[in-house]
Amino acid sequence: MTAAELRIEGVTVRYGESVAVDDISLTLEAGQTLALVGANGAGKSSLFGAVAGIVPFASGRIEVDGKSLPRGAWRVARRRVGYVPEHRHLFADLSVDQHFEVAARRLPRTERPAAVSRALGFFPALERLGSRRAEFLSGGERSMLAVARAIVPYPRLLLLDEPSLGLSPIATSQLIESLETIQQDGLTILLAEQSLRVPRALADSLMVMRLGTSVRQGRASDILSSGELRDSLM
Repeated sequence: MTAAELRIEGVTVRYGESVAVDDISLTLEAGQTLALVGANGAGKSSLFGAVAGIVPFASGRIEVDGKSLPRGAWRVARRRVGYVPEHRHLFADLSVDQHFEVAARRLPRTERPAAVSRALGFFPALERLGSRRAEFLSGGERSMLAVARAIVPYPRLLLLDEPSLGLSPIATSQLIESLETIQQDGLTILLAEQSLRVPRALADSLMVMRLGTSVRQGRASDILSSGELRDSLM
C-alpha cells in the first residue's frame, strides 16, 4: 500500500461565532510525518476532525493525492485514512481481539487474519492481551490498541491526535518505538501533540499552532532548535 499525500488549503472551522481553525494550509508529502504542536485550544483537534470528516469546515479544501476528501467519517475512511482521536474512543466492554475483529470488517474475509497480524507486529505487547477488555488495559495499552486498530484496514494516511496524552514516560517511549516502526513501513502520518517528546522523535516537519492559526511551519529540526516554542505550549 503506497503512502498518500495530504494537502490542506485555507481551511476554516467555526463553532457558531467561534473560530477554532482560521485559514490553515499545509502540505504533507507521501511517507512523511508532520506534527501539529500547540497548547490545548490551539485548534489541533478541530483541524483533525475536519480531515477525518467528523467536523464540518466553513471554507477551504482538503485533498488526498490531489482529490478532495468527501464529507462524512465513513467516506473518508474508505479513502484509506485512519484516525485515532484524542481520547482513543475504545469500546470498554470489548476485548483487544474484538476491537481487531471490528476494524477488520472493512476488508475481505480472506484478508482479515493477515491484516490483524500485521497490526500486532507493530505492537507485540498486545498479543498477550487478546482476551482482555479495554476497560482493564493500562493507559499505554489503550493507546497502543487505538493505533493498532486504525492500522488494520491498511490506511495510507494516519491521523494521530495526542497519542501520548496521559501516558507515563515509559509508556510514551514504547509508543514512540512502535510509531517509528510504522514510519519505516512508509505510512504518511499527521500527528498532534501538546508536548515535544513525540514530535522530536518522529516529525519531519512541524506546524506551530496558536488560537486556531499557524504561527510557524518548517522542518522539525529547524523549529525545534530555534527555542521559539515555549509560548506556544503554555
